[in-house]
Amino acid sequence: MAKPDKPKKNEVPSFKPAVVVEKLRPSKSTAEKQFAWRPSVEQNGGRELGTLVHAVLQLLEKDVDDLLAGLEKIRFPNEHLRLRDKALELTRNCLSKPAVCELLSDLPEGALLWQERQAVLMHEGKMINAIFDRVHVIPGKSAVVIDYKTNDCTLAQLKDKYQGQMDLYRIAVAKLCGLDEGKVRCVLVHVRQGELVEC
Repeated sequence: MAKPDKPKKNEVPSFKPAVVVEKLRPSKSTAEKQFAWRPSVEQNGGRELGTLVHAVLQLLEKDVDDLLAGLEKIRFPNEHLRLRDKALELTRNCLSKPAVCELLSDLPEGALLWQERQAVLMHEGKMINAIFDRVHVIPGKSAVVIDYKTNDCTLAQLKDKYQGQMDLYRIAVAKLCGLDEGKVRCVLVHVRQGELVEC
């Protein structure tokens, strides 16, 4: 019986090629050109302003009136002081709208609140990497994904720009919560107009 060949002394073993998993960032879920929103100088601070508004809204749990009453006490780092008043004005105006207030306050008994929650999961062989601004989860029943947008555009433009992102968020939250996708509602909050955009 023939013996198997011994590996040669300096032979390099061969390995199967690694599988590279494509990553999907929901904010890049449609054409790059469409999603590459870069605020211009005339947009009141653009991205920086959006970051500040998000930081203020992250302080909200359920009581909108309580947050509004304490807005002036919120401290901002020195490098953001020039946009402080604008960020607070946008937040105040947005939260004063009944539809926005009702949406953000709608946390029934037993509901879970996710804020700035990061998630990574696989979908159709691709990796979804998402950060949810706000999600209301009623375990085993439903969820509402809420995303704040400070873009200076129309409601239709906002929906067109972010529909792909919200579609991926719906898939991600449904998987994370063990829900059918039809039980996950996705809403954009157009902060500058204080309007809701269903996706």
